[in-house]
Amino acid sequence: MPRVDITEYESMSREHTLPCEPGRDQKPLTAGSQPQLSEPFGVATKFVMIASDVPCHYAFGKEPEVTKDSKRLWPRQPMCFAVSPEQRVAVMISRE
Repeated sequence: MPRVDITEYESMSREHTLPCEPGRDQKPLTAGSQPQLSEPFGVATKFVMIASDVPCHYAFGKEPEVTKDSKRLWPRQPMCFAVSPEQRVAVMISRE
């Protein structure tokens, strides 16, 4: 089953612009044709790393809505994003 992994981070390394470990892993999302919504990010979370094993679309927000027109996340290419506490990420498989 395709999956999307999400890890929350409180800070970034100033020297290498990499997340400072350890992060807090969320329960992986099962990527499918229907949108999946993450847990709200923690109150100290400032960055998230998202990795998928399939191409998918994503959107951030308090109640994000992801569509086929949303930005894309490519498989096996983790991306880091600055976020606000209590936001979520929504994902769904890209069929294009």
